[in-house]
Amino acid sequence: MTSQYPLYVALIWHMHQPYYKTLESGEHLMPWVRLHGTKDYLDMPLIAEEIKGMKLTFNLTPSLIEQLEEFTKEGVKERTLEISLKEPQRLSPDEKGFMIKNFFLCNRESMIMPYPRYKELFKACAWARSESEINRVVQYFSKEDFRDLQVWYNLAWIDPLHRERNEFLSKLVHKNAHFTEKEKIKLLDISRDIIKDIVPTYRRLQEKGIIEISISPFYHPILPLIYDTDFARRCQPECPLPKLRFHHPEDVKFQIREACNYYKEHFGNAPRGMWPSEGSVCPELVPLASDSGLSWIASDQDILALSFTREVFSRDSSGFLIPKHAEMLYKPYRARYKNKEVNILFRDHYLSDLIGFQYAGWNPDDASSDFIQRLEKIHSTLDSKKGPFLVTIILDGENCWEFYKQDGLSFLRQLYRKITSASFLKPVAPSQFLEKFPPVSNLSNLYTGSWINHDFYIWIGHEDDRKSWELLTQTHKDITERVNEKDSSVSPAATKKAKKLLHIAEGSDWNWWYGDDHSSGMDDCFDELYRSHLKQAYRAVGLKPPSRLQVPIKSREPSEEYQKPKAFIKPVIDGRDTNYFEWLASGKYEPSSGSMHKTKRFIRRIYYGFDQDHLFLRIDPNPDLVSTLKTMPITFILSIMEPKSWKIKFKIVPGSPDTPSLQFYTETEDKAWAYRFSLDTACMDRILEMAVPLKLIKILPKSRIQFRIIVQCQDHDAEHCPSAAPFDLEVPDQDFEKTQWLV
Repeated sequence: MTSQYPLYVALIWHMHQPYYKTLESGEHLMPWVRLHGTKDYLDMPLIAEEIKGMKLTFNLTPSLIEQLEEFTKEGVKERTLEISLKEPQRLSPDEKGFMIKNFFLCNRESMIMPYPRYKELFKACAWARSESEINRVVQYFSKEDFRDLQVWYNLAWIDPLHRERNEFLSKLVHKNAHFTEKEKIKLLDISRDIIKDIVPTYRRLQEKGIIEISISPFYHPILPLIYDTDFARRCQPECPLPKLRFHHPEDVKFQIREACNYYKEHFGNAPRGMWPSEGSVCPELVPLASDSGLSWIASDQDILALSFTREVFSRDSSGFLIPKHAEMLYKPYRARYKNKEVNILFRDHYLSDLIGFQYAGWNPDDASSDFIQRLEKIHSTLDSKKGPFLVTIILDGENCWEFYKQDGLSFLRQLYRKITSASFLKPVAPSQFLEKFPPVSNLSNLYTGSWINHDFYIWIGHEDDRKSWELLTQTHKDITERVNEKDSSVSPAATKKAKKLLHIAEGSDWNWWYGDDHSSGMDDCFDELYRSHLKQAYRAVGLKPPSRLQVPIKSREPSEEYQKPKAFIKPVIDGRDTNYFEWLASGKYEPSSGSMHKTKRFIRRIYYGFDQDHLFLRIDPNPDLVSTLKTMPITFILSIMEPKSWKIKFKIVPGSPDTPSLQFYTETEDKAWAYRFSLDTACMDRILEMAVPLKLIKILPKSRIQFRIIVQCQDHDAEHCPSAAPFDLEVPDQDFEKTQWLV
């Protein structure tokens, strides 16, 4: 049934970073605002400008804009920038060691390996882990090596669109090595110019009607938890709570009001829309949004479903909603609470995740075509009498692109062209749609929750989370009492600074890294920075920070993410966990979510080990993958990069009577993959187990082997594990067990 209306599509990119600046020293303790500033924040609206008829919405967090503006100034304090500016011969040994440890922190597959010189520098020091090993690298790196590293670290973080449009940047890429000091300084000047152009470009494109800009609360807090941490029990009755209750509705009002004021200051008029941090909403948010003059807010589809049905929406095996639920999701609502109302949109979680997590491994044309075909099917199945319909897609606008080819440039161009050329689609900004088609459905029982599992467990459910809330609550109480003392000597400026630090500490990012849900690789730095904000708040009002703020919040249990093999193993290749001991001495890897919360990860755990003749692998899938195996072909690929390139495939086809075997492929001179032979040395039942004879793939003892596991769905990459650096092991020789100690 084809609708008389086109299918309206609101695509909203959310841009934000934690508050990395410490107010006492003025230093930005991490480089991610600067680096994403040159890689993600300017090219995204410029791509939209290229495609006639495209409409997008960008959700900009004020604390991000505030930090970006710092990087437009001379003399900004941020260590990777300060070290990049130094002539190599003036670098201290500590600064050189810092470069070895930090100037390769990016996606290696897409941001290092495509560039020969950057790849060469990486391989020259990738083995260095300990301080003594790093010092050895420092000793043999020349000043030319360090300058080339300074250039490539900053150049790799400049988006391909800017390199495409700027002749100097393009020449640097092609030059590859032996950069001059003059070229390096010009590169860094261009980087600053890119950041300078971000806010003016957004304002210009909004004035031209190409984009709409919405906001999040100023420092990106989880608003329902700032309102009252007890709200966590609304959506998760058994959720453990902090010993001290945080209850500050006035801070929620401040975070929204100041975000609106900041927006008006930078973009000339009041904002019309808001993405509450992490899509977190509660009924009490409705009057606060309404009183701030906001026309619309947005959240996740599960919040809508639970507001009405108390059950999440159903999808078929291809990811499509049943018609009843599709008609509910693809329209705006008017949320009401205490005689106040605000329009509210709900994003399609599945479509958003396709862009955020699945399409990165696809060919850009295939990915964009698949997305359009899904929208076409949605359009054709909706009841034309109940239209018009609006599909809302909201996701992070910065972190996923480094997993795409060309930082997503080709994918986005093709996606936007196909959206604008499809007669059945109409890209639209939320305010534009709401002005033409105001909501006709009311929502009087808005569910309390976030986009992640429709609860707040990520930010309050772990013991570390609760510790941080207790520290924040006590700090807030102490500062407030100090400011409100009779005859208080605290100046208005000091009060303002202390409150700003408290509002920064209310941001969602700190608790994102506590617990075992995510790991940044710099969790200790986030922990220290969070406690630093609280300590500075005490000092701002003349109080000595309590000793409890000296103690790290992050638990210090040994990480189980990586474990190396401890002895030879001899598992039974039957696809089952045959006995307790067969994988006991193996290495083990447990994927973490990284910075983004990926709701559907195919691989739960990988085990790996050797005997004198084989590499053994065991893959424990998530239940999501097991259900997928029943409906579509799945291929597991052991991708070996060193010492020789191999792809070893195990393809499972639902309903096929054939038992799958391991298919071995090698890379040809023209970069194609040629089939070599097959072996019946793999089996999948509850788990996947495989044995790979080392001699057949010409890998000798004592050589280093680098590999990762790739999961393909319908012949497109769905997951790389590990997603960053591959496994890097020395193939053991016959004396391996003599050097190990197995308890």
